[in-house]
Amino acid sequence: MSSYKDFTYDSKHFQDLPVFIDELHEKGKKVIIVLDPVVASNKTLESNYPALDVGMNRGIFVKVNDSYLEGQMWPGKVYYPDFTNPDVRPYWTQMCTEFRKFVKFDGLWLDKNEPSNFVDGSLNGCGRNSLNYPPYGVGVHGSILGGKLFEKTICMDAVHSVGKHYDIHNLYGYFQSNVTYRTLAIIIPGNRPMVLSRSTFPGSGRFVSHSLGENLSTWDHLRSSIPGILNFNLFGIPFVGADICGFQLNVTQELCLRWMQLGAFYPLSRNHNSLYSKDQDPASFGNEFVKQVNKALYTRYELLPYLYTLFHLAHTEGSTVARPLLHEFPRDKETWDISYQFLWGPALLISPIVAEGEAAVDVYFPNGIWYDFYKGMIVKEGKGLHDTLLDEGRINLHVRGGYILPIQKPNVTTSLSRKQPMGLFVAPGEQGTAKGLLFWDDGTSYETHEHKTYLLLEANYQKSGFKAVLRTNFTLGTFPEAHNVYFGYMTICNQPTKPTNILLNDLPLNNDRWTYDKESQVLRLQKLEHVITEKVELTIVYN
Repeated sequence: MSSYKDFTYDSKHFQDLPVFIDELHEKGKKVIIVLDPVVASNKTLESNYPALDVGMNRGIFVKVNDSYLEGQMWPGKVYYPDFTNPDVRPYWTQMCTEFRKFVKFDGLWLDKNEPSNFVDGSLNGCGRNSLNYPPYGVGVHGSILGGKLFEKTICMDAVHSVGKHYDIHNLYGYFQSNVTYRTLAIIIPGNRPMVLSRSTFPGSGRFVSHSLGENLSTWDHLRSSIPGILNFNLFGIPFVGADICGFQLNVTQELCLRWMQLGAFYPLSRNHNSLYSKDQDPASFGNEFVKQVNKALYTRYELLPYLYTLFHLAHTEGSTVARPLLHEFPRDKETWDISYQFLWGPALLISPIVAEGEAAVDVYFPNGIWYDFYKGMIVKEGKGLHDTLLDEGRINLHVRGGYILPIQKPNVTTSLSRKQPMGLFVAPGEQGTAKGLLFWDDGTSYETHEHKTYLLLEANYQKSGFKAVLRTNFTLGTFPEAHNVYFGYMTICNQPTKPTNILLNDLPLNNDRWTYDKESQVLRLQKLEHVITEKVELTIVYN
């Protein structure tokens, strides 16, 4: 930004920014820029500021006493757009369109949209009335921060198109999210709008992802991030994450490593900290730290097809992506108080280290069969605690018996990963059966489910006697790219006996395309090169 002003960039110190963004796009990477919900009301350092001039002409700013309410933020004196005003939509679209001509962003991060204010209420203060000073105690011991409802935000008697700020304060971010989502749908046509918002409200998940806000680099805040993410899934905002390694204070190397391992399994994963804290990107801690973090991120990328499918189900069925154990095992009272283990969907159990100096985790396993994701071996049958020592600094991941996870060989970006072979992780349950689902589309287009431009694949596994069969069935819409996706490998767990023969669609697999590990009882298939839009009938024969 130039002088912290929205819809500007510092062309003096960052003159090559547009070229740099073009280079990122050539490498298949995306760019998200930040917007604060304010427009600088003074023109210092710039003779022409369209965001202010057009906004004044359209009359789209929040008012108080028939004048525009003036607060203070990073640019200095500021006005606040009224996102309930119908005229703000063409205004916001115009500003984003004009700015994108110079900075070709792919998504928008809406920050400080509570809305935040560096002064209380406005530069002129707030009127003494029952909206700004209600006749009741609010918050802890009858006060919020300094005892005022307008503490570090705008006056409660400020006027929006739909009413007083007192009535819509908690909805300000929601209205901005709605407008921004629709703006991106217009200016990047055909693409799924990517909006991240710090302020949300139930229903915001239709438009935006969510950051839990500026946390501290402490173990307490690492731990509290997990219930925060689970709660927002309940609110219908599944694409959510905390600032990995913390936003404020200086993080220790151990804390940041454990947080990176946990954060790799936030639905929204990003490392973000204050300008005034020391660097906490992985490279700042050295090569060994980078290697440890890469293991977690590599595993996240391998599991992206499963995560993507969970988001599809959240979109179409309203289910959660990240969920507490008690949602899957409500009759198991031991799960009711578990706050620091959680699930991706019904099948992947995530058990991070959440305390300083620990190298192992007492993992609680609900009833069933549970498999080590990395090795494929059975870890626990039946419910109970199991002390799990982390291998090579990895986070504990266990797959629930009875499920099949779609996976993929990862690459360094999601766009490159999409060109990699798909796989299946088969975790048979107590009855020797397992099932799974894969939703796949082009990854960027808008409303692919509604327009039926996708692939939906079901996988089923059943073992009976001396034979096991894995079958796939699929629904294919108008999505020709699906014919370029193929299965390359599979991991099939709980195989007590080495197979004597393996058939793929009635044709035997050569010995170089499968291996069997007696100790872990895992069968691994590779070099399959089987197009995903052709049926799979894999038959495993035992003596």
